[in-house]
Amino acid sequence: TGEVLQTITLTNDFGTPYSFNYTGLQFVAADMTLGTTAVPAGSLLLFNGYPNPDRVVAVNPGTGAVLGGLSLDGNYDLIAGVYDATTGH
Repeated sequence: TGEVLQTITLTNDFGTPYSFNYTGLQFVAADMTLGTTAVPAGSLLLFNGYPNPDRVVAVNPGTGAVLGGLSLDGNYDLIAGVYDATTGH
């Protein structure tokens, strides 16, 4: 419907409080693990390519709370990302 359900304000918990368009967002359709953090289905994954190194952050879409994060092994300046539940990558 286009209705805004939640506004999430970026903080340092997301890697930086800004992203300068180096950002992707994915709905998690199945339970997964991000690093060592269990992420339930229905969560969001925020891919932030602005910090060095880039970060992937799991977010509770209802509250905006950070569930866990993972720093990647480099500074790719990513602008999107995707978790593939079939391969686990």
